[in-house]
Amino acid sequence: MKWALIFISLIFISCGGKGSMPITDCLEKDCRISRQRQQTAGPNRTPVLFSTIQNKIFTPKCTMCHGKDFGAANLKLDKDNAYNMLVNVASVEDSGRMRVLPLRPGPTSSYIIAKIIEDKSTRFAARMPQGGPYLSDSEIQMIKDWIDQGAQNN
Repeated sequence: MKWALIFISLIFISCGGKGSMPITDCLEKDCRISRQRQQTAGPNRTPVLFSTIQNKIFTPKCTMCHGKDFGAANLKLDKDNAYNMLVNVASVEDSGRMRVLPLRPGPTSSYIIAKIIEDKSTRFAARMPQGGPYLSDSEIQMIKDWIDQGAQNN
């Protein structure tokens, strides 16, 4: 009960707090924003398909170490396993972060981003792909956009 009151209070405050918007409208507005964000891409509004990331990045650049037969850090990025081993799965190296947290493409939320960029907050292992060549800025942006769009299995 105490947590429910705190939650309702936070919603009330975030919606203006002075009756500017009924709580039910605020909840519906947040739901609309979330649905809209899942359906739209980054600045250019081009949807990023998981299959594109799989074919252009994971299969050619990651499966040497994260393949079907051997998955370093218990992560297999082959086409049969990648999605289910990434989205909403805790990192083995840092269980406080998800490998991919939909709608949250930052390195503090989606561990895969911390691993593919040079991020000093990553306490574990090296930047991926280990030893390089590293992903290009456009490849990294493609993965960020896919996460920002809701990390759909498409």
